[in-house]
Amino acid sequence: ADLRLDGPPTEAVYQGVLPPSVGTLDYWSALDYFDMFDSAKTGHLDKAAFYRLMQGITRDKETVNQKQSNAIFDHIDVGGSGGVDREEFLAWTFQANNNYLDWLRKILAAMPLWRLEKLFHQIDKNE
Repeated sequence: ADLRLDGPPTEAVYQGVLPPSVGTLDYWSALDYFDMFDSAKTGHLDKAAFYRLMQGITRDKETVNQKQSNAIFDHIDVGGSGGVDREEFLAWTFQANNNYLDWLRKILAAMPLWRLEKLFHQIDKNE
């Protein structure tokens, strides 16, 4: 896949692409960036705030335009809430999600909480 962040953006190319400068962040820096651009302190970023976050992280390193940022945002917003929360951002930043499990993440995100808890208890052997 073409992972360049320059040239004409397409959703297929930019969904989930991790800009190199994002990949160099450590955990604490990633949290600091998220908190800096979560100006309302809601724990969620909308598309505009996410774009500003991307601009802040990639400044002087890569170019991420609005359309590219929106495609990445849509990929990260696992729950489809219209906002990227801290956990979604960190999972993307540290590539805790991947294309092989994308289908599973979507199924679990759509699952009713009672069913998810039942599934967890069936899998969890520490009880």
